[in-house]
Amino acid sequence: MGHVPALGYTHHIQQAEQLALESLEIAKKAGDEWISILIQLSLGAGEVLTGNYEAAQQYLTTSETLSIKVGDPFALSAAWMWLALRAWQQGYQNTALAIWRRCCQLCRNMAMNSC
Repeated sequence: MGHVPALGYTHHIQQAEQLALESLEIAKKAGDEWISILIQLSLGAGEVLTGNYEAAQQYLTTSETLSIKVGDPFALSAAWMWLALRAWQQGYQNTALAIWRRCCQLCRNMAMNSC
């Protein structure tokens, strides 16, 4: 998994995406939903940053769904942050703010529960 960001940061985007997709298939076959979430988040974030919003939406909503399924609020908040940024960049400010409010509420709830 560490090779994917390294390749991406050095502008080897296609190699990074191919490696991420291969890793995702391995994680799915192994039934490792948590690693699948992280890979989906990474792919979605990359697509947001390159302006491929349709692909970003698919990866990030899958990450969102899996995060809810496994009960991982940290991954869920990360998915929501990227979804909010995607919406904002596409000009959907009201949607972005609504997603961001959900994310902030989730973070407040996590902080309250950790005390």
